[in-house]
Amino acid sequence: TSLKNITGKVTNLNAALADVNIVIKNRNIGTKTNAKGAYVIQVKIGDQIQYSYVGFKTITIAVEDITSVLNINMITENNLLEETIVQADKSPSRVLELAIKKQKIIKTSRGTFNPEAFNVKYMDGKNIDFRYSSLAKAIAYRFSGVSIVTINFIDYIYVRGAKAVWEVDGAVYDIEPPIDLSQIKDISIPMSNGAFVRWGGPVVIVRTKYGSPENKEALKKEIAEKYTNKNYYNDDAVAFSDSNISANNHSSLKEISGTVKNLDKPLANVNITINNKNKNLKSNVQGNYNIKANIGDLIQFRYMGFKTVTIIVEDITSVLNINMVTEVIKLDETVLATNNYEGKTLKNEKKKKRKFLSARGTINPDRAGYSVGYFDGINLNNVYGSLTQALVGRVSGYYIKDGKPYLRGTKTPILSAPAIWEVDGIVSTDEPYLDLSQIKDIHFLKSLASTNRYGSAGMGGVIVVSTKYGSFSDTKNKKQNTADKYTNKNIYTDDAVSLDINSNYNNEDIDSLIAIKIKTKAFAYYQNSLKHTIKDYNVQIDLAKAFKNYYKDLNLVSQILMDIAYSHNKNSEILKAVAFQMQAYGLKNEVIKVYERIFKLRPHYAQSYRDLANAYKDDEQFNKSWKLYMSYLLQGNDVENEGIGQILYSEMEWLYFNEKNQALKNIQFVPKSKSIKDFKNDVRLVFEWNTSEAEFDLEFVNPNKQVYNFEHSLVKDPQLISDEKRKGYSSKEFIIDNLNDGKWLVNITYLGNKKPEPTYIKVTVYNHWGNTNQQEKISVYKLDKEHTKLKLYNIDNRSLIMVSK
Repeated sequence: TSLKNITGKVTNLNAALADVNIVIKNRNIGTKTNAKGAYVIQVKIGDQIQYSYVGFKTITIAVEDITSVLNINMITENNLLEETIVQADKSPSRVLELAIKKQKIIKTSRGTFNPEAFNVKYMDGKNIDFRYSSLAKAIAYRFSGVSIVTINFIDYIYVRGAKAVWEVDGAVYDIEPPIDLSQIKDISIPMSNGAFVRWGGPVVIVRTKYGSPENKEALKKEIAEKYTNKNYYNDDAVAFSDSNISANNHSSLKEISGTVKNLDKPLANVNITINNKNKNLKSNVQGNYNIKANIGDLIQFRYMGFKTVTIIVEDITSVLNINMVTEVIKLDETVLATNNYEGKTLKNEKKKKRKFLSARGTINPDRAGYSVGYFDGINLNNVYGSLTQALVGRVSGYYIKDGKPYLRGTKTPILSAPAIWEVDGIVSTDEPYLDLSQIKDIHFLKSLASTNRYGSAGMGGVIVVSTKYGSFSDTKNKKQNTADKYTNKNIYTDDAVSLDINSNYNNEDIDSLIAIKIKTKAFAYYQNSLKHTIKDYNVQIDLAKAFKNYYKDLNLVSQILMDIAYSHNKNSEILKAVAFQMQAYGLKNEVIKVYERIFKLRPHYAQSYRDLANAYKDDEQFNKSWKLYMSYLLQGNDVENEGIGQILYSEMEWLYFNEKNQALKNIQFVPKSKSIKDFKNDVRLVFEWNTSEAEFDLEFVNPNKQVYNFEHSLVKDPQLISDEKRKGYSSKEFIIDNLNDGKWLVNITYLGNKKPEPTYIKVTVYNHWGNTNQQEKISVYKLDKEHTKLKLYNIDNRSLIMVSK
């Protein structure tokens, strides 16, 4: 077996470790890290590399065929003997620190929890012994009254003789969920009956470093304080300092080049800067530029009279061709009214007095005879987990108790009932799931005179929410159609052209392959010649597609696609394009291999979790799929709002409600839908694209030829593009609730991707989503013609899908 070089860096808490011993087990070969923690070592595939350092856990990693870089984060070794010595040494500072941690009041699923009131057994996460395979084993017998029972290979914690449940970062589980022991912050075990009453029995309360409600609340306050009253994307993009992309390696500079244009004409002297760094340059007379940046940096393009363009640098960013758009500057009405902020105050006052519709009729705050509170939705954003939390401190008398909103303050105990919600005419006792950025107005009805029309349900007041896309139509009892949010009230003029997705090759090499006619000879020609001469991956994918269409041999097509994957195994965008084709051809095993490789390249990307979990699901490896979804959930990631979270939750609900997966319910998961009946829809469409820079305009045409648009572009929605890059996803879900008897059309206009390569977009259409007769169709499109509207689908009740030819 040939030798290969493995390089990397060894760190602890982002600090370089020098003189770490690195050896190959069972072979007399080794090295040490230098002063910067870097190393290089020659190995064979199958070797085991061992990293050891005094005071740290020894790490052993097996070398695979694709292994080339191994960056190691070493973890301190917890020695039980040393723990005993520390406990015996009654250091006032350590004792005081533990006492303060033990007494800290925390938020739980059963309300605020004060450890002093419940005789709590406390354990600092630093004292966990990582040698144990589960947290249950790590804490068993450490405290009197706490023990462990193993049933069917599952460890259960017993407190005072009764089985305990687990509460991890506010979520309750019957059995211990998968937890990274190194990420645990605190463990509290209440011993008193008062706590048992709250949870219906004993409980083990665990707080992690990344997901505790207290940490999330602190982050929200920090972000809100830092970015209050700041406008436009340029500042929003850096609001989350702990973004997934910034978690990647920043140590090496990437060279990025491109051309800046407007309407296909080059722009000279465009200011190009890296945000928060003293680095800038200008484009030359041809509009060209070249700049070096780190992964996670923000490159900004500024030019007088044009909108500023801000791009987040990713691991694969190398070419950025920028098309700048002229900025239409409107005078702020505040400037016309006065030199101070009275104009905005006046504008808000006018909104407050404006009539508004409710489920109980029209309300005119100016003539109602009672006070109506008002809050402008423009001041909300999705940094908050819910609207209930977002309104704290913004409304007089408003507070939260047991997760419910109260409007009348704590001084009116007789009327101490939670407020009810009314959203676009639909009344509910529970807060509905809302995209906070889509809220237009919020009115607060507090007085009895204003709420008597709601009956006894409105005794605690009513929070009336109007969204930007809401209505009072007869369909208000149905789910809000996602496409309704993007309506532009236009009528379709049949201006989309058909796209032939199977024969748009336009390549002499592929034409010569097709001309051979005999499959075995054609494949030999590919292996001996085309495999080595065709360098563009998109032409290679076209070659695989041609082989599929003309020779109908999936085994040979699989070999061609895997060849592409191996030759581009460090480029996640190319790998994703290959995976799209594999999914369209039903190559399930190959798809898993490619998505596992992408997961290794991008372990912090939300899309990596979703793609691999979905690949496992399609291969009926449901337990693997569920565990991957849950691991993303347990890290405290958002799965409620639009974007990747919406898609993840939809697919978790599918697993939850599918009859053959009922065993998965032993891990607690609360679906948004109350039953399988609520979960069902006529059609679900999931769009995925292989490059984060892709820009396009989706057009949905209903049976009445009304047009609904979703434009995915930096100009139209910079905050969405920023969110996608920070979280690491490139997908979008749409639901058509009711097909009726007509036909829906789906079209796309491609707007480019800032580089010469095409964009691959995969569209998965699920007919009768969630039903037993659910059908699924995958189509993959190569988009390389800009500003041409293409037909994708016709969808109706009588046929599954009619794909554009």
